[in-house]
Amino acid sequence: MNDFTMFKNRYYITGEIVTLTPLRVGAGSSIEPSSTDMPVLKTFSGIPYIPGSTLKGVIRANFERILNTLAANKIKIENKYLRACNFLSDKENCLSDLEIQSKDEREITKLIFEKDCTACSLFGSSLLASRIYFMDAYLSEQYNRVKTEIRDGVAIDRDTGTAKEKAKFDYEVIPPGVSFKLEVFMENVETWEVAFIILVLKFLDKGDFSLGGRSSTGLGRVNIRNLKIEKVEGTKLLDYILTGKKELVDQSNLINELTSLLKGGVNA
Repeated sequence: MNDFTMFKNRYYITGEIVTLTPLRVGAGSSIEPSSTDMPVLKTFSGIPYIPGSTLKGVIRANFERILNTLAANKIKIENKYLRACNFLSDKENCLSDLEIQSKDEREITKLIFEKDCTACSLFGSSLLASRIYFMDAYLSEQYNRVKTEIRDGVAIDRDTGTAKEKAKFDYEVIPPGVSFKLEVFMENVETWEVAFIILVLKFLDKGDFSLGGRSSTGLGRVNIRNLKIEKVEGTKLLDYILTGKKELVDQSNLINELTSLLKGGVNA
């Protein structure tokens, strides 16, 4: 059972998110008369960044896609089927039928960990704290500032399929070739869970899904570069606190371990 009563381990995943095509992470509509209609999200000093919530949302969505694909094969790891519920639905999430009447706190906790799906167990839900944390991705050190671009758009009439009259707008994008710092922490996790996140990041790196908005028009394709995984075991927590020392983790070993578990867990 993965709880937070003890420090079991922490994994640090770092790297760079490099834009291959323009990226748009929107800040909503602008009311400034001299500004674009749809600006990108920026810090108070006017520098674009990618919120951790954006990263977590897109990584979770594709983590769930992979889980749902594997679920058809009824694969078990640690005696639990790999699966993803609809955690946004009150009736379709993995804990919707949880009966907690007249049970003490320990029994409730045990029931939650027995019933939670693979996705909620790692990413959290209304009853579970997340064990994975995505930091806001700020510009890499080589950038002091980025000059954004303004693109034109036009609304389409759904009935005629042509451009609507007087419906032109513009929107701001971050240009290709810009690098952001990727920082992801995972706490009290199994090695196969870390490997799953690496797989999703590799999926993103291949361009099979995108970040931000207007992805259907080619925006948001990125590379993940200089990916590095480090860990701190609970047995070495004091050493880490005093010296900051972390242990480098071999990515290929993680992936190989996950592959073996998936093969061994089919129809288990």
